[in-house]
Amino acid sequence: MEAIARPSTRNALLGYERPVGDLKYLTLGSMLTETHGIYEVYIAGERPEDAEVISQTTVDRITGEVRVEVFLKPKA
Repeated sequence: MEAIARPSTRNALLGYERPVGDLKYLTLGSMLTETHGIYEVYIAGERPEDAEVISQTTVDRITGEVRVEVFLKPKA
């Protein structure tokens, strides 16, 4: 499912400004449920609550349907 989420996330991010923060801390987190794979791209902070979530991609494990939410400012 990550192989499905990765290009969808990349394409969705093209319409948004680059995130503020040190990109060397860019991280991919994943969680699997019975029905979905959920992938978050975020910039890690010193503490978990300091992380800046950039996007969340959800892939339906049965249909392969993808939904991407981006939490950045759109490009002008």
